[in-house]
Amino acid sequence: MVKLKRKFNPSPRRNYQEYKPELRMEFDYSCCWCDISEFEAGGVQSLSVEHYKHKNRFPELRLDYENLLYACNRCNGHKSTYEPSIIQRWMKK
Repeated sequence: MVKLKRKFNPSPRRNYQEYKPELRMEFDYSCCWCDISEFEAGGVQSLSVEHYKHKNRFPELRLDYENLLYACNRCNGHKSTYEPSIIQRWMKK
């Protein structure tokens, strides 16, 4: 799994969507892939919680904060189940 330098270590949640507030701040309110901001994308509903390793193939990582990203709906759709080897914008932060 790609390791990103994280700002937060939130308490465990029962639903991965509950991590959205921390992920919004973690990724500066922007898509982790294309860097579009919530404002540019059309609002907070235009970005969502994304699993780096797909939740159906890796159910044990479904609620793992380290496996979660914040992505726009467009990039999330393009990524699908693919696991890119690098997230350029966030690797060095």
